[in-house]
Amino acid sequence: MNSLATRRNIIDLKFLYKVVNGIINSSELLNFLNFYVPQCQTRSTYTFYTQHYIELII
Repeated sequence: MNSLATRRNIIDLKFLYKVVNGIINSSELLNFLNFYVPQCQTRSTYTFYTQHYIELII
């Protein structure tokens, strides 16, 4: 039996697959995903990218 963390990761990946492939129709959820679309054809295998935020401490 898999650990709880592993089962949750599998469920999360299944949910992400359904959102990306239109099985779950939610444009609001798609807005949270950042797709990596290269300007030219590369060998890069990145599908998503993360945004880095700079937190200003005052």
